[in-house]
Amino acid sequence: MFKKDRYCCLFSWIYVMFASILCTGMILGIIIGPEEIEYPIYYMSQNGTLEHSYDTITTSQNVGLCVTLSIIGFFGIAITICVHQILKKNRTSELEPLIRKEVPTVSVQFPQVNYQYQPHQVNQVVVPRMM
Repeated sequence: MFKKDRYCCLFSWIYVMFASILCTGMILGIIIGPEEIEYPIYYMSQNGTLEHSYDTITTSQNVGLCVTLSIIGFFGIAITICVHQILKKNRTSELEPLIRKEVPTVSVQFPQVNYQYQPHQVNQVVVPRMM
């Protein structure tokens, strides 16, 4: 159970990182704003020569996509946080019976030991002699 939770949390945090980077990029794209991009269009004229003209596209046409991706990213972050909280709650509820399990107490009485230190008697004192 713990291994599955660990991989779920790892996946959810990777998703949070990806979604936050995606949202930041999309919001910056919206803030920086519409920009006109000019690109050439080549075509054959009626007399058989290759001609070209320029067409423009504005990046503001992508604002709808940016907003949609940002909303998906924010919902993804919210869902991920909820899943993480649920997994954390489930893990603690599984461990709760183990934590609250009563352990029987055992009383141990050690016997009294009367021990008295008695230094042994030294009869001779040896003094080193200097030569």
